[in-house]
Amino acid sequence: MTEQDKLNLRRLGCTLQPRQNLLCVKWTDMDRAQALAATILVRSTYTKCATGPLLCLALEISPTRALAHYSYFPFNVKNQAHGKYLSSLAQTGRLQLNFLARGRAIFRECDLTPAECRRIKEQLAEALEAWKTCAASYSFAGAVSEFENTVRVPQFFERAMSDSELIEALQSVKMKADKVSVEKRALAHQVVRGLVDVLMSRWGDYVRKQIETLPKDRTALLFMFDFLRVFGDDYDRIVEFFADGIAGSVEEEVLRKSSDWPSKLDAILKLIDRMNSAPQAEQEKVRSDLSEAVGSALSDLGSGRGPSLSMLQNMLLPLRPLLLGQPGRPPKDYSREHEWKVSGLSWSDVATQHLIENTETRAEFGGREFASLTFEQKENLRNRIRAGVTSFAERAGKPLPRR
Repeated sequence: MTEQDKLNLRRLGCTLQPRQNLLCVKWTDMDRAQALAATILVRSTYTKCATGPLLCLALEISPTRALAHYSYFPFNVKNQAHGKYLSSLAQTGRLQLNFLARGRAIFRECDLTPAECRRIKEQLAEALEAWKTCAASYSFAGAVSEFENTVRVPQFFERAMSDSELIEALQSVKMKADKVSVEKRALAHQVVRGLVDVLMSRWGDYVRKQIETLPKDRTALLFMFDFLRVFGDDYDRIVEFFADGIAGSVEEEVLRKSSDWPSKLDAILKLIDRMNSAPQAEQEKVRSDLSEAVGSALSDLGSGRGPSLSMLQNMLLPLRPLLLGQPGRPPKDYSREHEWKVSGLSWSDVATQHLIENTETRAEFGGREFASLTFEQKENLRNRIRAGVTSFAERAGKPLPRR
């Protein structure tokens, strides 16, 4: 054990020894029998932190069902040994653990599922690609600190059924199917596969995208439960929370310009009523975009960010297609910004480049660079450019950029 290993055990609950291909777990309060009988669950996580990407392996080890032990190990994408370990784990699917209990080492192995192995491989590739765009500013220590201050490891393991219960359910279904005739089983497979093929051919990409948003939607729902627990039906306290949050983060002039928002909200609700008469495809797109925007706002609130006008603006953008066409100034050309975003730049990078090349916008912000703007100014500029790029893509028939 190196001094760094000892520090990791105290801080993270585990440490990696890549040369031995071992993940060592702190287990001082448990005996050998408990270590050998404990249920082990593994989750790989990928987090886009402000200082760079962070990949982790999180462990839930349960001597008893009622009380689990949690630990996690963050991987430095600059560390070749860490990368080789994750690549090997994704290939073999065999996680070797070393429980350090009362001066003794207890060896355990845990086999990952094929889906978990694919997830590790995909997350590693995504993290390495993200690191290339921020290598100069990458801070592993900063990413770990941000992760610890914004993420709760137990949330990765929340479930309706344990892995063992799910496996038992799958085996039970298979045993029942084995008892029916071959013809009946083949007919059931034909019907189900036919239905799924039809749905996937029509809405495959849409279903996949909706599934990808489920973790964010789940966080949004949990945050609503948190609100219910704290505020109940106390309307005045809810209003006070959001009003104080915005008062503390928004400039007074911006608030004055937003004084007509209640009347705009009333108009928007009328737009939602109108949505029922809009074409079905348009209704589905508005609902999907609105759900994603609300989920993103609640997720931001859940991670510690206070409420802001930019959050409200993001939630209103999906309703834009329902607005009636009105004469006005011709839309600005955001073709360059669209190209920058499609090339893989983040919205912050696009805003930075826009501020450099657009003299009108630069003058609006007093000639300052993007990095020197206030948080609220950065948010407003990003949101403005995001709306402009989205509008340009819709008008020009270009692919919508990833959010």
